[in-house]
Amino acid sequence: MIDDVFHDRGGCPEDGVLAGRRAHMDHLRRVAVLMETAAVLDRRASRTANAAYAGVLRERATARRQTAELLRAGLLVPGRPAAG
Repeated sequence: MIDDVFHDRGGCPEDGVLAGRRAHMDHLRRVAVLMETAAVLDRRASRTANAAYAGVLRERATARRQTAELLRAGLLVPGRPAAG
């Protein structure tokens, strides 16, 4: 009976599990990219002689770390509008 339901929908129970894992991996990948980008921005800031430019780069790095933390905590969900 359960098999009939899944076959009628064009999938199997494993499809849902795999989709969930894929979504979780995509979520972790976004967090990792944000953290890596923040590290690159910090390195660029430490190498420049221009204090104003270094400040902007550090602000951008901080913003990316904050976004990564919100994503990690589940407070920022892709596709859902931000509060405010």
